[in-house]
Amino acid sequence: MKFHKQLVYGTQEFLDELKNALNSDVRFRDLGKGVYTATELIIIKELGIGIWQYTVDGEIKEFALVPRTKLREYEGRAEITYFVEDYNTMIKICEGNESFIEMVIDGSIDVKGDMKKLKRIQAANERMETIMRNLCNRSILLTKEQYIKWLSENGYV
Repeated sequence: MKFHKQLVYGTQEFLDELKNALNSDVRFRDLGKGVYTATELIIIKELGIGIWQYTVDGEIKEFALVPRTKLREYEGRAEITYFVEDYNTMIKICEGNESFIEMVIDGSIDVKGDMKKLKRIQAANERMETIMRNLCNRSILLTKEQYIKWLSENGYV
């Protein structure tokens, strides 16, 4: 009998799985077609790491966990940068207790960059959030301390 290794939220493996799910989702691709070409970076301020996303015409080309040592480099390449306070906020978004899009709109998540582009990609981002939550429901959510340990063991902090 073969068992599947369970996915852990916040790892590169999780981002790879999310990228595949989004790129195979017809609705996400349709919402992004013609409007969603962007370089985006989510910075988790408390941890000093980032999540990089490069999307072309509604297809995610790159989705990567960015280590502390490369954060400035990626920030310089991003058209839109989102600043999230802490890991627990990311968990709340993952669990569905908070909405990333609503937090951007209400100012809980600071945003720097191309606001017109941000508005154009909002519908696709809302679909992304739904797909991410479905994946989160099947994933292990580490505590902040466990995640920091994992980041340290894997060279991200």
